[in-house]
Amino acid sequence: MTPSAFCHRPRRLLRPLCVIPLSLLVLSGGCKGKTSAGGSDARMPITDGQYLTYAVSLDGGSQGHLDDNYKYEFKDLDNARWQVVGSTGEYHTGSGSSYTIDKNATVLAQDQSEFSKWKVGRPFSDLWLSPDDRQNGKVTHPLDDMGDFAVGPETVWQRWRVVPAVSAGMTTKKTRYYEVTTGWLVGTELKTDDGKSRVDSLTDTSLSIPAQ
Repeated sequence: MTPSAFCHRPRRLLRPLCVIPLSLLVLSGGCKGKTSAGGSDARMPITDGQYLTYAVSLDGGSQGHLDDNYKYEFKDLDNARWQVVGSTGEYHTGSGSSYTIDKNATVLAQDQSEFSKWKVGRPFSDLWLSPDDRQNGKVTHPLDDMGDFAVGPETVWQRWRVVPAVSAGMTTKKTRYYEVTTGWLVGTELKTDDGKSRVDSLTDTSLSIPAQ
């Protein structure tokens, strides 16, 4: 989820959350070289039609509270390429991005993106981390955030055992939580220095993701 997703609330509600320095994330991530998706053990365990649905809880302080949800769905293109289609949600809190990936979760193409050229060849860690990348100290680069996320030691978040991946900007801190055994993203937390926050948590999926 990108910080810019906060910007689409009707009637400018929660508008100050748009001040999050997305440009800094672009500068820190946009010039990186391509990275590999891992070895042969990095095959994303998906089948056609599988999906993940996330609920959004956004606290804008005095500007109010927002609840939303969005969905990602996998579509089998030719048994070697997969399309990952993300919805935007009612209030545009989802990315709405569409990626074509291979079975190693390497990005082959992205629809309608000004950053599509540098995203091709990178691992699609927005939703899944390979076993190699779930190690403490590893660095991952989710495409919709574009910055560096450092993987930390195993912990518990909500009802899952997870490995957290943390990116700290000048005014924000974002943590992405990946289920420790399967690598699937089960949630994210974003906190700003002025007390605003956003939590995205997995609420429905056709994938097998164990709870603790």
